[in-house]
Order: sequence, then structure tokens, then C-alpha cells
Amino acid sequence: MAIELAALKPLVGALLLPPGGWIIPLAAAWLLRRRRAAAPLAALALAGLWLSMCTGTARWLQDALLQPPPALTSTQRQALAASAGQQPTAIVVLGSGRETLAPEYGRGMLSPVGLQRLVYALWLARQTGLPLAYAGGVGWGEDGTASEAETAASIAREQPGQPALRWLDTRSRDTRENAENIVPLLQADGVRRIVLVTSASHMPRALRWFKAAAAGGSPKEPKEPIELVPAPTGYIGDDDAGALAWLPSGRGALAVHTAWHEWVGLWLTPAH
Repeated sequence: MAIELAALKPLVGALLLPPGGWIIPLAAAWLLRRRRAAAPLAALALAGLWLSMCTGTARWLQDALLQPPPALTSTQRQALAASAGQQPTAIVVLGSGRETLAPEYGRGMLSPVGLQRLVYALWLARQTGLPLAYAGGVGWGEDGTASEAETAASIAREQPGQPALRWLDTRSRDTRENAENIVPLLQADGVRRIVLVTSASHMPRALRWFKAAAAGGSPKEPKEPIELVPAPTGYIGDDDAGALAWLPSGRGALAVHTAWHEWVGLWLTPAH
């Protein structure tokens, strides 16, 4: 059975991106332990491992390399609510993976990052009165369980007073497919503006793919223009201050890995 090249992305990322990527030079230093190059190579690898687990590093990567747009202000939220009648608008939440089974619920559950995005989107929908869409399939591993979008819809239904998800993209496996699947679905229903909800570090890459999808079509079948409004969440903040920001932690390792993943993805994503 042929393996799609894109399906290897999680494996390649785990092997090459930090902190895992620093194991390779560390192993090389051990193999070269009898040579002069071993000591500086090992020192470099250990320093890299240390920094790849610090929230200070992650915050620098976010601000210097990714440069996500700022969060929506209360004034912007009010403007979105006021103009929805003149410019049909939908909030689109991008998925970030799911757990196939959460035993305490007896069903699947969104990943912590996916749940963070959904919670913010539900709050934003209550603030603005805008309808919601969710783009998220089953990733690169078809397992026959409910898609991420269906899981998110179930979570929203189970919370009293929460708005329902009107549009679901249950087939997308990555950010490009998120955009290519959900944009035509919304355009067919007359939506002309998308408030895009995803993590701050993911937003620059997501905007590129959504701009490309919104500009698609052909001369014979041109698409109506669609406006994109970024609504990032999950910034890497200043919770760890001073020396704490430069001490290794599980939170720091995850944040650094995510930031590098997004920067590499942004570099490989064509600008439109």
C-alpha cells in the first residue's frame, strides 16, 4: 500500500524538530568521542536541548520569527457584530488533533490545543452573534472513529447555552485541506467574511492557505471575494518570568517544538 509523502510529516517532525532533533548531534558526539570534535559537538547538542525546552526560547521564536497578528480587541468584536448583516460572516475554527478515546467521557476528545481554540471560538460567537464552522478531519491516520469536527460539534452541543457548529469539514487532514474544504462550503452559503480562529503561532501559516483558497476559482467561474479576519488565541505569554523562562520544562519543550514546526511550515508554504 502506497504511503502519501505528507503522511510522513509527523514522523519527520518528531525526528528533526527540537527537542528530538538534538539527539542526532548528541549521538554523533558519542560516536566521535575519541576525536576532538566530540566535546564541542556534545556541548552544542546539550545547549540546544536545554534551550529547546525553555518558554523563553518559545516566546522569542513566536515574536521574532512567526510574528502573529494581535488578538482581537473589544472594539473589533463590536464592529464584527454590528456589520454582520451587511457582510455575511462566519467564525472558522481550525482543528489541532483529537484523542480517539477519552475514557472518562467514553468517546473522543479534542487535543488541549484544539479545545482551547474551540472554547475561544464559542466565546467569540457569543460576543458577536456570528455562526460557527469547524475544520478538522482525522489527520493522517484513518481510524474509522468520529472526525475532529464531529467531536467538536458534540462538545458544543453538550454545553448548555453554547452556540452550535453550523458548518463542519470532516475530511481535512492538514491546514491546506482545512482551507480548501471549508472556504468553498462557506462561499456556497453566501459567507463573504471569515473570522479565523487558530493558535497564534499557527495563524501566519493558516492565513496563507486561506488566502490561497479564497482567491481560487477560474476566469469562467470566479469566486466572490472573501475577507479574512485573524482571531488568534493561545499566545506564548510571560507566565514564566526572569530565570524561570530559561529553565527547561515540559511546557517549554512543547511550545518550542510547536514554534519551530510552524516556522518550518510557514517557510515551506508558498506566499500568495
